[in-house]
Amino acid sequence: MFEVTMLPASEGDSLLIRYGDPTAPRRVLIDAGRKATFKQLLEFLPEEERHLELFVISHVDRDHIEGALEALDPGRSDLTFDDIWFNAYRHLLWQPDSEEFGAVQGEKLTKLIVDRKLPWNEAFEGGPVRLEGDLPVVRTLAGGLKITLLSPDAAKLARLEPQWAEECRRAGLDPAASATAEQPQPEDYGPNDDIEDFGGSLEDLAAETTVEDTAPPNGSSIAFLAEYDGRTVFFGADAHPSMLVASLDQLGRELPLRCDLIKIPHHGSQANTTRELLERLDGERFMISTNGSYFGHPDEIAIARILTRPSDGRKTLYFNYDQDRTRPWRESEAQRNRYRFDCVYPSAEGEPVTVTL
Repeated sequence: MFEVTMLPASEGDSLLIRYGDPTAPRRVLIDAGRKATFKQLLEFLPEEERHLELFVISHVDRDHIEGALEALDPGRSDLTFDDIWFNAYRHLLWQPDSEEFGAVQGEKLTKLIVDRKLPWNEAFEGGPVRLEGDLPVVRTLAGGLKITLLSPDAAKLARLEPQWAEECRRAGLDPAASATAEQPQPEDYGPNDDIEDFGGSLEDLAAETTVEDTAPPNGSSIAFLAEYDGRTVFFGADAHPSMLVASLDQLGRELPLRCDLIKIPHHGSQANTTRELLERLDGERFMISTNGSYFGHPDEIAIARILTRPSDGRKTLYFNYDQDRTRPWRESEAQRNRYRFDCVYPSAEGEPVTVTL
């Protein structure tokens, strides 16, 4: 078996891979969304399925990492781990002999990992999860899942170092910050208005010029390919598209790369879902994780780029929320037939979406 479940994670990500023997599958968790996401994860996982072969915490953004604090807290979680991939402060300007954890480094997540003596970046001998120079890195898990790292490289990690303390505060990881500190309120972006009733040209929309994401936390994202039993999944995290493009170009494999599932980076942001990236990926199934709050994702330009990308088959967009920014894409049958796509939403509010490969 090989399946990917997209949990409801508010505006963030929480993805569960299950693969191997269906009677005893192995599990890999990628991020844990917001705090409430962890409760939904436990509801989804029976007690006998709470051992994770790998827990990937892609980067220090609240919508990816807040639930990880719950997952690593022994008072709230019974999850166990073979390895945890997470780049903390010590990994940003890596010095292998350094064992110190200063004040700025002692954010909550690092403290939980260190205090509990949890396995941490063991596949990288305790060092940073990053490329070797500009070359993708391959690690194969004990169960046979092959992971090819596409992001970050050393430069992307180093760019985060001057902002580490502030980004930890913003992500809720600073132990000195109040847990009840005022947070920005979600904005009501409403439905996609750029194409009223989708009567406009998706080709024109897809061709619009947009600025690439340059945020250092997103650039530090752990993004990768996961391959098992002849099937390939692309997990883009919030990574910068130029980094992903450069890594895909370095794979030494035929491009566009055939993927059985593509997890679109940064919740369908137009700043990360570029035409250059999509030109290097060939597939019909696309996952987009967001409830649309705070940032109004997914961007209609990003969806237009996906739908106008040439493909031999009919595309499927998998959304983990039926919301104002995702709902319009299913409403015009003529548009769906013209661009040959379907939409999948949760069977009920708060339910996960699973894709079997």
